[in-house]
Amino acid sequence: DLTISFLTKINVLTLLACLGTKRRVIVSERNNPRLQHANPLWTQLLARLHWRADAIVMQTRKSCECLGAKARARARVIPNPIEIVPSARTPRSSLRLAATGRLTWQKGFDMLIDAFAKVAVRHPGWDLVIWGEGDARPALQRQIEERGLADRISLPGNSRSPADWVGQSDAFVMSSRYEGFGNALAEAMAAGLPVVSFDCDYGPSDIIDHEQDGLLVPPNDVTALAAALNRLLGDAALRARLGQAARTVASRLRPAEIIGRWDQILEELAVV
Repeated sequence: DLTISFLTKINVLTLLACLGTKRRVIVSERNNPRLQHANPLWTQLLARLHWRADAIVMQTRKSCECLGAKARARARVIPNPIEIVPSARTPRSSLRLAATGRLTWQKGFDMLIDAFAKVAVRHPGWDLVIWGEGDARPALQRQIEERGLADRISLPGNSRSPADWVGQSDAFVMSSRYEGFGNALAEAMAAGLPVVSFDCDYGPSDIIDHEQDGLLVPPNDVTALAAALNRLLGDAALRARLGQAARTVASRLRPAEIIGRWDQILEELAVV
């Protein structure tokens, strides 16, 4: 009765496959179509086929700007659900600033390393741990060594689950050049971590209320990111205040709430 499709290429193929049928289709974009590294042909095809979708699910308000005027009228904004119980903290001698994601250009870890390098000497009690795997590992490792921070910045690979890296962290930073939503940012906040993030498209400004439950800095501005990190790492009271306020993300993004929004679309399309 209905097909739900995620991701640009799959959305194109699904809409093509359903041409000439009576099947209802919901498509959902999960990244930034303007910046993701995909052949432009896919995006062009999707723009021409969006009229066929009965509903288009985007993850943030601003991401709807990627859609044409007619398609935007069919758009719904539904963020990702977040549910996390941090693992038990293990004893350690230093405080830990965490980042996580695929080791790719999108995640901006090269900028994060440069930002941390600017403030590391002022905060000797802090280390930076970047969780994840990807093609950029050799380049990031060289960058860490060139900055003389091999003893302060580590690339331990993938964590077993978000609960593991969240439970072993004291603050979180997101340095992405672009996002579809920013699951890791929401997970960190739901667990009560104080956070700093580039205000990139899309996600952070939907998740963070600047100065209330986290800190936003201009996209790709390494100097501004360094300044925000310097402020956060050096102010325990600020970390406590932001971390406590950040926990409200857990209620806003609880699975029951997000599932309810999907159910509402199905009801509107009269398939339940």
